[in-house]
Amino acid sequence: MMPSPTAPERVRTPTPARPGRSEPRPLHFESVAVNRIGTRSGWAMRIAYLTSDLVAIGLAFVAAELGTDLALGFPLGGLSVLDVKLYILLGIGLIVVATTLKTYSAIPPRPVRQFRGWVLGAAGVCITIVAAAWLLEIGSLPRYAALIVATVLAILLASFLRAVCRIALGSASWWGTRLIVVGSGGLAAKPFADLEREPQWGLRAVGFVDDAPAADGSISPKHFMGPLEQLDDLGPSRKRGENLS
Repeated sequence: MMPSPTAPERVRTPTPARPGRSEPRPLHFESVAVNRIGTRSGWAMRIAYLTSDLVAIGLAFVAAELGTDLALGFPLGGLSVLDVKLYILLGIGLIVVATTLKTYSAIPPRPVRQFRGWVLGAAGVCITIVAAAWLLEIGSLPRYAALIVATVLAILLASFLRAVCRIALGSASWWGTRLIVVGSGGLAAKPFADLEREPQWGLRAVGFVDDAPAADGSISPKHFMGPLEQLDDLGPSRKRGENLS
């Protein structure tokens, strides 16, 4: 009986060095694994932002209700079931607006770009709820005033608490989303250094891939993960280390 033929063994041939260039150095997967910062999808940072917004909205509602009651001489805490439903509807609308603005995304936008959309979106939700309640003859003018005040306070408190999160938690090892900076011509080192210097914005660079490391030596060599020719090797490393995406 003839033995069954076997598939020829695949042999990976080394890539010949280009003239005037040294052999590509291997990617430093082990150095990246040691420098374990951020999370794969930024889930910890996203939960922190969501929690801060929920706290801000809750505080805004309580302050608006107490302020309105004191200003109009109403008994404190005299909320009806309808009033509670209006506040819940407003709170859901504010969270939807924040989600639409990618506040809880893996790469959140910068606060300056986000604030205008946050103000306009929150105001739109408040106007819609107040207009619908007025057309349906639900609630009263004091209740509408309380909803407007609650919206204004929620806008300010949410923006403030998000800034507090960035200041207080931005340097924590779990804050942000891990990423790898890819460039050529030695240009990847600068954006890597910028991201490493400002981790509070949620982008945690674990290393950079480039044709060459930083020429001025300003960045530690351990962050240089190798040349572009070996970028495809990051795929197998992601499966092993689960910490490069």
